[in-house]
Amino acid sequence: MVKSGALSRLVTTNARFALPAVALIALVACLAPAVDAYGTTQDRTLYDQSSIDSRINAEVDRIQALYAAQGQAAFDTITSAGLADANTAILYIVNADTLQIVAHASDPGQVGQVAQTLRAADKSYSQIRAELAQNNRIWITNIDTNPANLEFQTTRTLLHLHDGYIFAAGHLLPDTEIQLFIEEKVKMYDSYGDAEAFFDSITPDNPVLTDELYMFVIDYSAWMRVADEVVPARVGQSETILDTSARSVEDVLADLGENEGTWAEYTFHNPGTDIIQIKRTWLYLYDGYVFGSGYYPSDSRAQAQADSAKILYAAHGQDAFGMITPTEPDPLSIQSTFVLDATTLDVVAHAKAPNLVGTTNTYLDAADRPLETILAELQDGGVWVWHMDRNPATQTNQLTRTYLTIYDGYMFGAGYSLPDSRIQSVVDEAIYTYRNDPESGFEVITSGTLNRLDIYPAVRNFTHIVAHGTLPHLIGPLPSFQITRSNEDIWRVAAESGTVWSLYSFVNPFTGADQIKRGVNILYDDYLFASTYTLSDADTRSVVDYAIFIYESNKENDAWIDLITPDEPIITDDLYPFVIDAASWTRLADGVVPDRVGKAETILDTSTRSVEDVLADLEANGSVWVTYTFHNPATGVEQLKRSYLQLRDGMVFGSGYYLLDSQAQAAAYGSVLDYSVKGMDATLADINTIPEEPVSTYGFIINPHNGTTIAQSVDSDLIDNTNDWDAIVQVLSVEEILDVTGSEPGMWVSYTHTEPVTGQEETKRTWLILNDGLIFGSGYYSSNIPESDVQFAVSNAIRTYEANKENDAWVDIITPDEPIRTDALYPFVIDAATWTRLADGVVPARVGQPETILDTSSRSVEDVLADLEANGSTWATYLFHNPATGVEQLKRSYLEMRDGIVFGSGYYTLDSKVQSTLHGRILEYERDGRDAVLASINVIPDEPVSTYVFAVDQQGGTTIAQSVDSDLIDNTNDWDAVTAVIPVQDILDAISKGTGMWVSYEHTNPVTGQDEIKRTWLVMHGGLIFGSGYYSSNIPESDVQFAVSNAIRTYEANKENDAWVDIITPDEPIRTDTMYPFVIDAATWTRLADGVVPTRVGQPETILDTSSRSVEDVLADLEENGSTWATYIFHNPATGVEQLKRSYLQLRDGIVFGSGYYALDAQVQTSLNGRI
Repeated sequence: MVKSGALSRLVTTNARFALPAVALIALVACLAPAVDAYGTTQDRTLYDQSSIDSRINAEVDRIQALYAAQGQAAFDTITSAGLADANTAILYIVNADTLQIVAHASDPGQVGQVAQTLRAADKSYSQIRAELAQNNRIWITNIDTNPANLEFQTTRTLLHLHDGYIFAAGHLLPDTEIQLFIEEKVKMYDSYGDAEAFFDSITPDNPVLTDELYMFVIDYSAWMRVADEVVPARVGQSETILDTSARSVEDVLADLGENEGTWAEYTFHNPGTDIIQIKRTWLYLYDGYVFGSGYYPSDSRAQAQADSAKILYAAHGQDAFGMITPTEPDPLSIQSTFVLDATTLDVVAHAKAPNLVGTTNTYLDAADRPLETILAELQDGGVWVWHMDRNPATQTNQLTRTYLTIYDGYMFGAGYSLPDSRIQSVVDEAIYTYRNDPESGFEVITSGTLNRLDIYPAVRNFTHIVAHGTLPHLIGPLPSFQITRSNEDIWRVAAESGTVWSLYSFVNPFTGADQIKRGVNILYDDYLFASTYTLSDADTRSVVDYAIFIYESNKENDAWIDLITPDEPIITDDLYPFVIDAASWTRLADGVVPDRVGKAETILDTSTRSVEDVLADLEANGSVWVTYTFHNPATGVEQLKRSYLQLRDGMVFGSGYYLLDSQAQAAAYGSVLDYSVKGMDATLADINTIPEEPVSTYGFIINPHNGTTIAQSVDSDLIDNTNDWDAIVQVLSVEEILDVTGSEPGMWVSYTHTEPVTGQEETKRTWLILNDGLIFGSGYYSSNIPESDVQFAVSNAIRTYEANKENDAWVDIITPDEPIRTDALYPFVIDAATWTRLADGVVPARVGQPETILDTSSRSVEDVLADLEANGSTWATYLFHNPATGVEQLKRSYLEMRDGIVFGSGYYTLDSKVQSTLHGRILEYERDGRDAVLASINVIPDEPVSTYVFAVDQQGGTTIAQSVDSDLIDNTNDWDAVTAVIPVQDILDAISKGTGMWVSYEHTNPVTGQDEIKRTWLVMHGGLIFGSGYYSSNIPESDVQFAVSNAIRTYEANKENDAWVDIITPDEPIRTDTMYPFVIDAATWTRLADGVVPTRVGQPETILDTSSRSVEDVLADLEENGSTWATYIFHNPATGVEQLKRSYLQLRDGIVFGSGYYALDAQVQTSLNGRI
């Protein structure tokens, strides 16, 4: 239990304290009269104030009668039997002299403890004793623990003194508020006399934002929503509130049928914080319908804001009202103050909604206790009340807890939400630390002593950061970052109100990614003390809290495992929980892939932290964040993931989010925020600003009613034909999109689209938000996934370097003793001054050698180093040895400079494309069903293709779908070839955990008809094994496409005076093994530039003289499609003779750019790699 001093602080600061974990006690002995399964109008249980008070009196009478009959033996009876009524959460007996709890029906663990709850009352204990001595039975308002969720909450408790003991029964005021609300709605329903008419009257035509509690109604027998006071789109839908509850639909329905009313807790979107949180809802069965409403159990404080308004009034009188109220609404003043006339409740000042000034406040009519009680309590000091209010920062409704204080005939108030309270407490502690010792205060803050896991303080003046709990290198001049209000505005508001809130996009120091953050700044001693939280982090922690709740409620027979773990693997966009046995480090439960249960845990295999390190951290602190790459069920591939872990009873409960998802959501939400703050015109102008270089992650705004794209920040050459909406509505109807985004904070959609940077068709995953009738979106492409992964690999290498600088030990840690062959990303390190390799993650012989990565890149060493000096990091694309295939492949690498050293890692583009292709089929399976996707795969193209998808029955190995040449489908059996090199069981063991695997084998290429080495990605889904891969001949094809793109970049950058011709064409003929470009004038069919033989320039083109394709055919193909392939015989500069060559041609500005590879070279490399 909490000590007396701690609970006294709870009353003062309203901080939440963690209680010892106890299993929730089954609540029995219901007082409600028996009713039929659908509720009746006769003898129904009422939940108005008088009825609730009457039942509390009856509970006190009941335990007193039990004591009279059994004496002190009744204490064990009450405690062990759990006699608390389902709707009377608190029931206990206290020794009046010692305050020791002798019986507790709701929390047996409190027996033997001092009843701190009676010391956290609205009266002193001496006053309570005096009143009990005089009246024998009194009511108090106090703080107690809700046994359903272990949260401290305001409680109304009846005390009865008898025989030296205090018999107590109480009801939790947040619960009571909901019950009273529903009671009034049921009475309204009765007054209508027509169910349908009533439901129509309370359901709006469009989604609404409300400052009040709202109700929903469910048809009991159909379990379908029939009315909703805020989101009409939910009406007619199957009810989902229990999908994430510890209670099943059957259990709740049975409880309602027997008792009429029941509580359910589940995770649901909190319209106030815009995250998923545990929600506690009262469900009441009446006349065949379930009436429901609920709240989010959260706690924090905003007393400082209300008190500051009162102080301002004391200093300035009624002039303070004008100082408090802005001219225009400020959507970021989510913790703003308001002032009411205490007699009329008219609003005289409002810092976040000036339009409310002059109206009568209605929020307190829907508070957690009657207004009369609030006004009476205010005479003794400040009080807290619960009510619904609008959060202008998120444009959503939010359960708000408001602090009220009365002075000189006015009520001063301010409110807050759960995530805000966490960072407020950090700021308060930072101010306290500084105030106690200004000389060392900033040093203490910067040391990280005040940090709380993912929350930290920072301090600044007008121009500089003076202390930072996580990033001390930021101490100095203020850095520039995207924020919705200027520095001057922040200081102005802080000077006026003491506190200012902001919402902005900034690098999360724990992820290295731009994410949406919400921050609070409090002015003290001419410094702004600040702290922030990331929305994604708060969401993730809620899922972990939910999983622990499931565990605590269902410990018997380990039922919680089945509640968390599905029967079959699922693909979901939602956050999901997982649970690990800390002792054996094996997975106990998994929210998406049941086959992971019982397997060795792998989440830290790609993390910089060891299992021992993480477990030690959990033992010391109870919770920790970790970052690693892990399978994303929504995309089907490994992605960078940030997870929150919490230790409970020797088990690690966790959940995480994928960083790319969070960044896309932040980008879309940032546009919504700009729209709300800056207005439509300014926001459209910002988004429509086209960058000099195309970017893959961009924002767009669409009018969904006519499909018009009104803003899109892509390459200006692509804006007319790069229309996300056209692609989106190919996979989802407009109606579906509006239905989901109208009832939820947003939705994910995956579709095929042209990536502006690469120009290739890729799978894109996009987050959509409906705001003001418009769709705001932002997403990422399949190629962005490995990019985030290699950035993580580089950051890991830098951490290794930083931790092992002494004697250059980091070199040996990164570099293996012998060459290795791997599918995993690996780091490499280059000395920037000498441009030699210092460390290599796969080939130790490269160390000390001159660096070659840029030899085949369009970028020079000088260009890359200049970029690194200016920006700290850059990307480069080039041809390099792939340790998984043994040959040169197109590689895209991320480079970052640290201490004059270049740290890098990259991915091979063909691997990424294959994974994207395969996952597109998995998404098609989820969207259209098994039969549809198999039929789609079995569509045979007119021309055979080498990169195709196949599906195999995992039981018998039968190929049931394969999109190859129809003449080859019977004898082109990938599965036989796959299982010839890897046993079937090994494959099933590897891919049954939800992740995929790579496998290489020899197989006939349907395009060339030759046996080649094939590299295939395998994934299990829906009882089938899906595969897709590429052949060895596909490798040089991607390489020559890269050579052509490089030539086109050279052309675009050097058009003036045709300088590009001399750059591509050498002065003298050269003999080379590398691919080279050539350029042809399409109109005259003469060569304009040549990468090896300058004398060919100006000559008639001959490449098609030995081809089966004519010049006319090739040019027509280029005009229609922009690019094509041609095979012919041509001089090989490496051998000096004519050889079979396959070339890629691309048309740009009437010019044909080309490059090719020699077939024999590819075959020899394939043969050798097969031996390897």
